[in-house]
Amino acid sequence: KTTTVQSFTISSNARIMRNGISVAVQNRPKINYEHARFIESKYAEQADVEYVAMRTIEATVQDSSIGMFLHGSMENAPRIIPDFVLNDGRMFTRKEVDEGARLMLVNQHFLENMPDSNFILGEQVSINSVDYSIIGVIDLPMESPRALIPITTFDANNTAFPSLTMKVNNVEQIPLIEEEVKSWLNDEFDQGEEAFSLIKDDYWVDQLSEGILLFKFVMGAITGISVLVGGIG
Repeated sequence: KTTTVQSFTISSNARIMRNGISVAVQNRPKINYEHARFIESKYAEQADVEYVAMRTIEATVQDSSIGMFLHGSMENAPRIIPDFVLNDGRMFTRKEVDEGARLMLVNQHFLENMPDSNFILGEQVSINSVDYSIIGVIDLPMESPRALIPITTFDANNTAFPSLTMKVNNVEQIPLIEEEVKSWLNDEFDQGEEAFSLIKDDYWVDQLSEGILLFKFVMGAITGISVLVGGIG
């Protein structure tokens, strides 16, 4: 059995090359939470939309520090993130995302780095002097301490340029939605689609036998990238 999956991600272009040196671009256009909700409502029947950001950070729990990857996401992360599993507790809700709730889900690698093995849900974690309450334990396909918080909370307390991922239900819809998104970028941002990377992932899953999946990566095409006069590329 073969299942075809397609998605694409929009992110503002971060760097340009000058004389072989990578230069970070300042004041680049930033997709925000309101944009994400607009796109989500527009394509509610065709795709799952996730507004997401990530950075490395240090958390303080039980008077000890843990280095980790901090992910900001909307409440639909379980439908977007491959191999996402909720082992204990719960996911945050849309209302909690809208309100920027200080809630966190952590993975097993995070718990293994805690000084006290007697972990209970509701434990407080401090990041940049902001306290979060752990509401769930998750599995993520990464072997490192990781935590997931509402994207609105992430935006309010961390510096990053999030991206917007669309997981399309029907692969035949990809070209149409892709063109519509490019048109939206041109209308919404003065810099137009050239200021963003549109990264499309196309892969399929072969079920070799029950319980065994083989992921075959077919294409990672980047479109809509060019260097603007003034320095965004």
